[in-house]
Amino acid sequence: MKVARAIVDARRDRIAASLARRRYLGIAELCAQFGISGATARRDMNALEEAGRITRTRGGALGDYNSSFASFSERERRAHDAKLRVAELAVALLRPGAICYLDAGSTLLAVARRLAANPVENLTIVTNSLPAAGALGGAAGMRLYLLGGEVLDRQGALLGPKARAALRDWRFDTALLGAEGFDKTGVWNSHPDIVQFQRDILARARLARVCLDGGKLGHRTAHLLAAWRDAPGVITDLPRGKLPAFLPAGKFPPAPAS
Repeated sequence: MKVARAIVDARRDRIAASLARRRYLGIAELCAQFGISGATARRDMNALEEAGRITRTRGGALGDYNSSFASFSERERRAHDAKLRVAELAVALLRPGAICYLDAGSTLLAVARRLAANPVENLTIVTNSLPAAGALGGAAGMRLYLLGGEVLDRQGALLGPKARAALRDWRFDTALLGAEGFDKTGVWNSHPDIVQFQRDILARARLARVCLDGGKLGHRTAHLLAAWRDAPGVITDLPRGKLPAFLPAGKFPPAPAS
């Protein structure tokens, strides 16, 4: 029986909206969520891709998150000096022989460059960041592992189910994460898939720190990584005299003097 065009269009609108929230959906998830067959799911995704609303991938589809996110080069130019100071503080946490997870993001690229210039003996670095891996490749005395996953070019990152599956092989002495902002509620990031990936990292890390330049203070996005009661510690360039009163004791390492 032929389904009315209005019903088909409404379903495709719902699929596009779901992808905008979730970033990625596989064929099986689409079928279960919308009560459709695999063939119908593929037709819907093809139509949405032709309309420029999604990007097809093997076994599923991406929403518009990758295309709407600021490019890596754009983000790298922001708060350049502050990121260098955060990187200096972050690298000081790392110890010889440890296993460190290094997140994607421009602040973590600054950490990678600092490490490349000042290697930590026998440090193992695991990352999903393509720019960080490029900066660290060949650095003396350290081992580098790149997680598998789907490439998101504007983030310079490998994400998705394969990246999460690759985490099962690892436990980290230290995890250095990025985020979009922090306020009185907690630490925020830009998409639920990134937040879930980072929560998987936190579950595998003995010590975790979120690296945030002071310009992100007061910035809230759609997705809470962690409320302060559960949040990892934060590394920031903000001096002690400018740390806001709402920050819980113990969430920050010693900050530079004002």
